[in-house]
Amino acid sequence: QVIINDPQQVIINDPQKIVIIAPQEVIINDPQQIIIIAPQQVIIKALQQVIINAPKHVIINDPQQIVIIAPQEVIINDPQQIIIIAPQQVIIKALQQVIINAPKQVIINDPQQIIIIAPQQVIINDPQQIIIIAPQEVIIKAPQQVIIKAPQQIIIIASQQVIIKALQQVIINDPKHVIINDPQQIVIIAPQEVIINDPQQIIIIAPQQVIIKALQQVIINAPKQVIINDPQQIIIIAPQQVIINDPQQIIIIAPQQVIIKAPQQVIINAPQQVIIKAPQQVIIKAPQQVIINAPQQVIIKAPQQVIIKAPQQVIINAPQQVIINDQQQVIINAPQQVIINAPQQIIINAPQQVIINAPQQVIINDPQQVIIKAPQQVIINAPQQVIINAPQQVIIKAPQQVIINAPQQVIINAPQQVIINAPQQVIIKAPQKVIINAPKHVIINDPQQIVIIAPQEVIINDPQQIMIIAPQQVIIKALQQVIINAPKQVIINDPQEIIIIAPQQVIINDPQQII
Repeated sequence: QVIINDPQQVIINDPQKIVIIAPQEVIINDPQQIIIIAPQQVIIKALQQVIINAPKHVIINDPQQIVIIAPQEVIINDPQQIIIIAPQQVIIKALQQVIINAPKQVIINDPQQIIIIAPQQVIINDPQQIIIIAPQEVIIKAPQQVIIKAPQQIIIIASQQVIIKALQQVIINDPKHVIINDPQQIVIIAPQEVIINDPQQIIIIAPQQVIIKALQQVIINAPKQVIINDPQQIIIIAPQQVIINDPQQIIIIAPQQVIIKAPQQVIINAPQQVIIKAPQQVIIKAPQQVIINAPQQVIIKAPQQVIIKAPQQVIINAPQQVIINDQQQVIINAPQQVIINAPQQIIINAPQQVIINAPQQVIINDPQQVIIKAPQQVIINAPQQVIINAPQQVIIKAPQQVIINAPQQVIINAPQQVIINAPQQVIIKAPQKVIINAPKHVIINDPQQIVIIAPQEVIINDPQQIMIIAPQQVIIKALQQVIINAPKQVIINDPQEIIIIAPQQVIINDPQQII
């Protein structure tokens, strides 16, 4: 054993090196202060335990390296402050546990690297602040748990990388702020769970990459704001669940890519706003469900691609607005259901393509407006049903093609207007029924062709007017019946050809005029 006791101060000062080695224990106790200073190296080694206790301050200061190694435990306790400062490296290693406790502040500062490694647990507790700063790398590794707790602030800053790894759990808790800031990379990896909880704010910022990976769950909770900001990439991956909850705002911004993947569920909840922005791609994937909920707005923007995929369900809910914008493509895929609900507006815009695919149902509901716009193509595919409902207007526009396909039913309902516009083609196909209902107007407008095909029935109902206009061809085909009903006028206008074919019946009803 090496035991150093002093009722006042323990000062170990050497102009070159301080080496404290014991095959069993190194215990440094002081009721006031422990100051260990060396201009080159401070090495504290013990085969069993390294325990550093001081009721006031523990200050370990070295201009080059600080190495604290113990095969079992490294315990640093201080009722006030723990300050570990080294201009090159701070290495704290233990085969079992690394425990750093201080009721006020834990400051680990290094201009190059901070490495904290323990094969079992790394526990950093502080009732006020935990500040871990390194201009190059901050590496916190433990095969079981990494627990970083502070009731006020947790600040982890590194100019190159922040790597937090644990074989079981990574838990970062703070009642005030959790700030993880890195100018290059932030990597948080755990084979089981990554849990980041904060009652106020969670801010994760890195100019290159933010990677959050967990083999089971990634849970990010904050009652106020969750801000994940990265100028290049944001990758959140979990083989089971990705849950991002915030009662106010969720802002995920990356200038290149935002990738959120989970083999089971991706759940993004915020009572106010969910904003997901990336200048290149926004990819949200889950083999089971993708659920995006916000009582006010859901905004998903990317200048290249917005891809939302789930083999079971894609549910996007917002009581006010759902805005999905992309300068190139908007792709929403789900092998079962695609459900987009908003009580005010649903706006899906893309300068190239809007593709909505689901092997079962595509349901787009909005009490006010449904606007689907793309300068090239709008493709809505579902092997069972395509249902577009809006109490006011349904507007589907594309300068090239509007294609709506469903092997069972295509239902477009709006109490005011149904407007389908495309300068090239409007193709509405369903092997069973095509039903277009609107109490005011049904306007299908295309400068080239309008093709409405269904193996069973084509039903177009409108209490006021039905206008089907195309400068080339209007083709309405059904294997059973073509029924066009309007209490005022039915106007089918085409400068070239009008073809209405049905092997059973063609019924055009209008109490006033048929033109």
